[in-house]
Amino acid sequence: MKHRYVDCRDGQLHVSLSGEGPPVLLLHWAPQSSRMYEHEMAHLADVGYQAVAVDLAGFGRSHKPQVIWPYERQAEALAEALDLLGIDCCAILGAHLSAPVAVHLALTNSGKVTALMLDGCAHLLPPAAQQRIGEKMAAVKLKPPGYHDDGSHASLPWKRAVRSLEIYDPDFVVNKKTLSLVYRIMADDLAAGLLEDYGTFQPFDMAGSLARISQPTLVLSAERDPLVDAQVPTVDALRMGNAPVSARTLKGTHPLHNPDRRGEYANAIAEFLRELR
Repeated sequence: MKHRYVDCRDGQLHVSLSGEGPPVLLLHWAPQSSRMYEHEMAHLADVGYQAVAVDLAGFGRSHKPQVIWPYERQAEALAEALDLLGIDCCAILGAHLSAPVAVHLALTNSGKVTALMLDGCAHLLPPAAQQRIGEKMAAVKLKPPGYHDDGSHASLPWKRAVRSLEIYDPDFVVNKKTLSLVYRIMADDLAAGLLEDYGTFQPFDMAGSLARISQPTLVLSAERDPLVDAQVPTVDALRMGNAPVSARTLKGTHPLHNPDRRGEYANAIAEFLRELR
């Protein structure tokens, strides 16, 4: 694994790179960072791809603007970063809150994006699913960041990390295998400043944007992922346009939250990209 910083016009973006071959740009969930893909990057490298994971501005080890940038500005920074890295074109994965960034990048820089992968387009959740997600997220909102006389600030990052993992896996328990997941999310949450609002639903016309996508697109999800209800609306919106669309639902909970299933997510990506060759 190699790490670089690229000096974009508005600040530095941190980039992790692994392997050689056709590049695959991986965009993280929020408020996480490129750390979430470290193990998957190694698997992509093993099957002949260059995995490129960028920390979006405001997250991970990238610079921290005073406010979280809208999706369009994040996409502009990524296009600049790709140029600085010497990457002329790549496949791109947008997941959860980075899905709009990937879609906007594919539309505004179509020559750079050869294929698109989307995992959880939150903007397309049906109302009932949005309510369920809201209820689950409310459980994560403990006391706000800051000093508390009862000392609860000391355990806040830990509790937030564990509860966020429980949202994606109701059976999640902390043990020797999963401890690293908790620490990773704690690190990313602290790096982002324990944000209470990181632009979850900034204005973005996801359905209208997807209808204009022309690149081959894979819509990923997992059976027990809270955003699985967005999979069908995402596919339907893509089919309104000219994009060749396929969908894949992974078994059980999302494999990115299970150390025993490392490589499964990378294999799903690699299988889709091999079919396009």
